[in-house]
Amino acid sequence: MDTEALNATKIIEHLHDCSHYNVVVLDSIDSTNDYLMARVASEECDVVLAEKQTAGRGRLGDRVWNSPSGNLYFSMHKVVHSDIQKLYGLSLVIGIAVARMLKNEGLEDVQLKWPNDIYWHGKKLGGILVETKQSANKVDVVIGIGLNIIDPTDEKFVCLNQALGKEVSRNKLTAELIKSCDAIFNQFIQYGFDTFKDEWNSYCLPDGEAVSSLKEHEVIDVIGTV
Repeated sequence: MDTEALNATKIIEHLHDCSHYNVVVLDSIDSTNDYLMARVASEECDVVLAEKQTAGRGRLGDRVWNSPSGNLYFSMHKVVHSDIQKLYGLSLVIGIAVARMLKNEGLEDVQLKWPNDIYWHGKKLGGILVETKQSANKVDVVIGIGLNIIDPTDEKFVCLNQALGKEVSRNKLTAELIKSCDAIFNQFIQYGFDTFKDEWNSYCLPDGEAVSSLKEHEVIDVIGTV
């Protein structure tokens, strides 16, 4: 299946109430997270996507994410004017945001694997990398999400086109992802992780690690400080 080219204008057209986001689409970049984190001070952009990443990273930044053209490589900037501890559990909550969005797009049986992998029928569909940068009066948060859209070369992975049996509009999907992440981030900052614990466990892989509480050493694994 072919894949739709990313287009910032089309993404913004789908955003509606979230159209205040400044979306940038790049042809190729080392890492959308790195690109966005380097620009948080200037506030040049809120959301960055790339057709291809040359140095995508996984959990803790030490695992390479294979990033060929045609998939979805997405990073979103948010700001919190409070202590970084307010963000404990955010990576898990972003997993819920992705699962909700995919379910709304018609994909049933989405599952989450501790702490930040997205699965469908036992195969990896995507991953999440949340990174933070703390200053005197705020915390900059960059939420990175990678989703397989086109057919993967590794049988351990699955793509959204394959799972849904049709070509996905990456521009509409990006807009829905922004809206889902925006809504859940605001809820999370207001109510904390406990509000989402049961929902996360409902998505947890049968052989995965259910969440009963957030321990500090687990949280450090989830959120990296840049």
